[in-house]
Amino acid sequence: MGVGGLFAVCVACSTSGSSDDPGGGTTPDPTATTTTPPPPVVPIGAACVDDSTCNGGKCIDKKCVPASATNGVKDNGETDVDCGGPAAPKCADAKGCVAATDCTNGVCTASLCAAPSPTDLIKNGDETDVDCGGAGAQTPRCAAGKLCSKHADCASDACPAGTCAESRSCRQPNGGTTCGAGEVGAAGAVHEDCCKSVSVPRPAASGGPFLLDKYLITAGRMRVFLEAVNYDVKGWVAAHRPAWWTGSGTSTWDAMLPSNKDELLSLSATGGSGCYVGTSAASRGAPAFWAPAADLARVIGGGPRTFTQAELDTKVMNCFRAPLFHALCAYDGGRLPSRAEWMAARTVNGTVQPYPWGSNGTNADRLARSSYNFDYAWPREPTAADADLGGYLPAPGRFPLGAGPYGHADLLGAVENMGSQPAGAGVTGDGWFQFSFQEAEQASHPYGQQSVSFGSGAYRNHWAVGARCVKLP
Repeated sequence: MGVGGLFAVCVACSTSGSSDDPGGGTTPDPTATTTTPPPPVVPIGAACVDDSTCNGGKCIDKKCVPASATNGVKDNGETDVDCGGPAAPKCADAKGCVAATDCTNGVCTASLCAAPSPTDLIKNGDETDVDCGGAGAQTPRCAAGKLCSKHADCASDACPAGTCAESRSCRQPNGGTTCGAGEVGAAGAVHEDCCKSVSVPRPAASGGPFLLDKYLITAGRMRVFLEAVNYDVKGWVAAHRPAWWTGSGTSTWDAMLPSNKDELLSLSATGGSGCYVGTSAASRGAPAFWAPAADLARVIGGGPRTFTQAELDTKVMNCFRAPLFHALCAYDGGRLPSRAEWMAARTVNGTVQPYPWGSNGTNADRLARSSYNFDYAWPREPTAADADLGGYLPAPGRFPLGAGPYGHADLLGAVENMGSQPAGAGVTGDGWFQFSFQEAEQASHPYGQQSVSFGSGAYRNHWAVGARCVKLP
């Protein structure tokens, strides 16, 4: 075939502008790539190729499984199989972790979750506060102010209301957590541990700093002690006599202690004014320690109380001789303060304040700052017909303006204080007057003057006498 024939064939083969291609065909782009269509998405449980085909799940052994914390695989941000990370449950001990939040017990050490310990600085396990409380034998007991759920969680063995108290006599709320400003149940009341102590910065030459109870002993604290020893205070002292309860100064104390509840009621009702509530206004009184009407009638012939146990337990303990207060302080690991220690609680830079708050001492100042001369009554003021005058008894801390320079409440008023003083190898009784709820200022007993009658063994169970404790190291 000639050249002209070949040209003719090639022209015939061209598609450009051919009437057989009405759309005007194009030449394929040699650089174009071919995309393989994705495999179809399959439901959970179906066969799969990879994770992308599993509708949000995982492809394991060519079968779609859910991407969850129960799929037996470490996935979805987990730090170990089915645990840890942002979406899975926390990991058990010995499982992998990257942070404490991955672990059940909140401890991630060397990338592994660890068991709780009393030194991990975390509240975990059955601890009631950080590294304390709970049932663990090696876990320390919680200090005062730490959270608790039972008495045994606390070093003091006292959990009155979810927080450890400083001493074990504050086990119950009434008289244990009701000290401070405001009345029980009142809006704005600021109450705290009635066993709280405050340091007195006494100079080293005088014996150095010491801890003195912020509040006077309440009837509720005394109730806890008495019930703990089954009212056998005499027996408890015989079995737990502290080193300072020795010597000639204490030789008469044991005989003044009760060995049962009847003796307590009998001893509290004799020998002092205001400690017996009779059946009429002619025999009025105000012992803080409440007892059932049947017991009062049987033991001392007294009438029933018109104030409740809950109300009276919040008030200052009164109507008993000094040895019972000595015993309560011993039970709490302390003793009664000496007069010198009580005076130190209102001494600033070597100067004893004429009044706990300073130098001003007008009658208006005293009435605003202390339970003094019947200026306090709760939950009601007794009427002229009442035999029970318990409403006049003050509760500790109700006059916050009268706090001493270091925060001790009621250093001016509430009740006269019993104390102790050195006597050979031990101590003897000591007493001094501060003003009390039932007296106006008396020239014969100025504020702070020691009362000679207490040290002589004539320990009155007066309705306006009480005490607070010094905590021993």
